[in-house]
This record gives sequence, C-alpha cells and structure tokens, in this order.
Amino acid sequence: MNDEQTVVAPVAAAERRKRGRPEGTKIRRSRFLTEEELVRFMKAAHHEAAEDWLLMSLTYAFALRVTEAVTLRWEDVNVSSRQLTVRGLKRGAVRAYDVLDELWVPLMRLSKLNARRPVPSAWVFAARQRGSADHLSAQAAKSLFKRICRKAGIAGKSIHDLRHSSAMAMARAGDNLPKIAGWLRHTRLQSSMQYLIPVVDKAHERQMAQRLAKYL
Repeated sequence: MNDEQTVVAPVAAAERRKRGRPEGTKIRRSRFLTEEELVRFMKAAHHEAAEDWLLMSLTYAFALRVTEAVTLRWEDVNVSSRQLTVRGLKRGAVRAYDVLDELWVPLMRLSKLNARRPVPSAWVFAARQRGSADHLSAQAAKSLFKRICRKAGIAGKSIHDLRHSSAMAMARAGDNLPKIAGWLRHTRLQSSMQYLIPVVDKAHERQMAQRLAKYL
C-alpha cells in the first residue's frame, strides 16, 4: 500500500486501448496533499475571507470531516480551557482539542463578530444566506475548497483529503497508532492503519536501499 487510493474509472476497454493503457488498468488518485501542496493551499486560503481560511485551517488541524466542520457550534468552544470539542458523526465519538494561538485568535475574533449580529448564530460557520439560522452547507465548504485548490494550482483533491493529510502528517512525525486513532476519533485502531502503512513502507524502502548500497 502506498500514499494513493485506487479509484476504478468507468472507461470502456476500447477507450483504454486507445489511450495506450491495457484493459483493466486502474486510475490512481492521491488521497493526501503533499507538504508542498499544503503550503500552496494555505497560502491561497489566506486570500479568502478570514472565516473561510479558519474553516479550512480547522478542518486540517483537527482532521475534521466536512460535516463535522460545518456543524461546529459556539457551545463547543470552551473559552476558559481554550478547547474545541468535536462531536464526531460516526459512532458518536467526542474529543476536546487544545487550540493553538494561530487558530484561537481568529476563532475569538469570529466569535466577537457573531456576538454583534442582530441575532447571533449558534453555529461557528453560519450559512451566508440573509436571514438563515442554519449552518454553512457541506456543499458550500466543498466548493470553497475547490476554489482554493484552483487558485493554488492543485488538482484532483477533495476536502476530505485535508483529514487524510492531517493523519499522514502525524504518522510521518512518528506518532503511534493509538494516538492517530484518538486524533481521528476512530473507535477501531484498524481504521487508522491506512495512514501508518505508507510511512512504514517508505521507511523500509530507505532501510533496504541503505543495506544494498553497501554491496554496490
């Protein structure tokens, strides 16, 4: 297993042969943003509204699913402990995360703006339609992600890949499986194995190359 997810495209056999690929060829799409892509993505996100940058940053920093990101409530923001509580939508997993200054300051700024509204929203990321009491839609968040990707020159990614990228960053930093699983709010360790295996494989490849180099 590597850093890619196999995606089978519904391409006819004749069309595959026409394109020079043998029948049965599978098209691969990277599930993660590389470190260089993340830098470009976040740089492009800084040119969006502060609220939009915060949405993308929180999604990456805390490995949020898009539905978890857009349904964050102000009651989930603990000012005294400077923590953000994420109520996972799968199996009801709940976790409180410490928020660093880089995200806490803009989060508090958004809170003050919300408090000044005629009718403050219960949602951290409120819908943009005038008079709406709902949260920002998942589709709107996905569209925002795509727009930022276009500006950053990044293709073939989805907003869920920010969650995968967060987990991969932890694996590359040497965090163990239980820690990654806890961060992702996985209730089963097996669900987090996909992030460790590519990193272990790469490390093994380097070790094997170093051993072989002795005989060259």
